[in-house]
Amino acid sequence: MIRRWTTIAFSVNRVAMSVEHLKRSRSADQIMSIATRMFSERPYESVTVREVALQAKVDEATIYRLFGSKDGLAAGCWSRFLGPLKAAVEADLTERLDRPLEILERHLKRTAEVAVEHRSLTSALMMAVHSAHIHNGPAINPKDPRAVVPLPDLMIDGIRIGQATGAIRSNIPAQELAAFLTSSLLVRIMTRPRESADDAAVFIWNLVVQGAGVPTGDEARQSRSDSD
Repeated sequence: MIRRWTTIAFSVNRVAMSVEHLKRSRSADQIMSIATRMFSERPYESVTVREVALQAKVDEATIYRLFGSKDGLAAGCWSRFLGPLKAAVEADLTERLDRPLEILERHLKRTAEVAVEHRSLTSALMMAVHSAHIHNGPAINPKDPRAVVPLPDLMIDGIRIGQATGAIRSNIPAQELAAFLTSSLLVRIMTRPRESADDAAVFIWNLVVQGAGVPTGDEARQSRSDSD
C-alpha cells in the first residue's frame, strides 16, 4: 500500500512538474515574442523589463526568474536562431571535415544572413553582450547573454581542425580567433546597413585570410612541415 501511494504521489508530482514547465514555457514564449517586437522597434536602452512585463501581462519577477535580466531576455529572443546555425555547422563538420576553411566561411555567411535579416534584434544582442561584459566581467552564469548565445563557440571545432591540419596558424587560441571573427562580422553588419550579408561575410573572411592568422600557399605547406 505504501509503495502504491508513493508511486501515485510520484506520478502526481511528475504531472505537476510538467504542467509548471509548460506554463513557464508558454510564459517565456509570450515574453520573448513581445520583447522581440520591442527590441526591433526601439533602441535597446529604451526598452525596459517593466514595459515588457506589462505588455506580456506577467510580473517583472517572472522575467527576472526566467531570463535573469534585460540582457538575458535579449539573448533569449535571439537564441531561436542558434539551433539552425549549430545544426548547419555540425552537418558541415561531418560532410566537409577535410575542408575546415570552407566550414568556417560557410558559417560566417550563414551568421551574416541571420544578422542582416534580424538587424535590430542582433543589435540588441550585441548591446546585451557588451553590458554583461562590463557588469559581470569574465564570470559567466547560465543566464548571461554570452552563455545563452555562445556564437563564437560554433566556430571553435572548425578552427581547431584547421589548426591541426596546418590550414590555420596554431599560435592563435581557437576561442580568441572565434570571438574575433564573430565580433568583427557583427560590428561590420551593424555599421554598414546597406551592405549585403554575403559582402559582409566575404570582407571578414578576406581579412582573416590576408592577415589575421590563416596562412595560404607555401606558408600553409611550411606550417604543416614545421608541425611534422
